[in-house]
Amino acid sequence: MGFGDVTADSIAGSAEISTGSGKVQIGEVEGTAVVTRSSDGSISVDRAGASADLEIGTAEGTAARLAVNTGRGHVRNLLESAAAPERPARSSRCAATPPTASSLSAAPDSSGTGEEGQP
Repeated sequence: MGFGDVTADSIAGSAEISTGSGKVQIGEVEGTAVVTRSSDGSISVDRAGASADLEIGTAEGTAARLAVNTGRGHVRNLLESAAAPERPARSSRCAATPPTASSLSAAPDSSGTGEEGQP
């Protein structure tokens, strides 16, 4: 399966659209469209006609958020609900090397005395 975005203004007839990773954007479906994605990216269909049959799938174990509605017909969701994944504990590591005389720089003070780095 390839990678990249897929855009179609309209689909009339039958279409199978898939991407490994990328956004799928379809304007209007008048017919049958099967859309699958195996990894990252969004799937969006603006409008499905009265006789359209639309199937959207994603790889098993992939998180999905659905916002689906219909004026006529049926919406079936075959995804199983699951708890949100646990977030790993946050940790921070910082390694710093103390500055040496050769890594410091100072600007001459504005008094014009030539004393560098003096307030």
